[in-house]
This record gives sequence, structure tokens and C-alpha cells, in this order.
Amino acid sequence: MSETADSLASLRSDERARLEGRLLQRRRAARVADPTLGWGELVRGRVNIHHIPGSHGLMVKPPAVHVLVEQLRACLDRIPG
Repeated sequence: MSETADSLASLRSDERARLEGRLLQRRRAARVADPTLGWGELVRGRVNIHHIPGSHGLMVKPPAVHVLVEQLRACLDRIPG
């Protein structure tokens, strides 16, 4: 099992570890059985998913990073105050 899988398994087993609020997930588009990739079990609020073009490593490089920046900017602009 990977380190990430181990960490998620630990969080799932401890009800106190559930995250309050919402989670914003940015990832490449893919057809998967669980669109939240397991995060839905760990967050008490909603999991918002935004798809970024390209692979995991390429989403932080042009041209995909421009999509990421625009999505993050839109999310930050919605924060009150």
C-alpha cells in the first residue's frame, strides 16, 4: 500500500479526523468509480471537483497551469471579506 493510501486508511478509521467544511479538489479528468477519490468519506461538507487538462505532473506547467490559476483565482474571489 502507498503512503497516501495508508494515510487515507488511517483517516477513514478515525471519525474525529473528518475534516469540517468543504474541500476543493483539482485533478485531471478521468472516469473513476468514486469521483471524489475517497475524499467524500473524509469531509463533512461538499467536495467540489475541478478538472485540469493534462496529467498530474503537467497541470502545473503551461498551458494547463493557466487553467489552474484561473480556477484558483475564481475560488479566492468568492471568499467574503
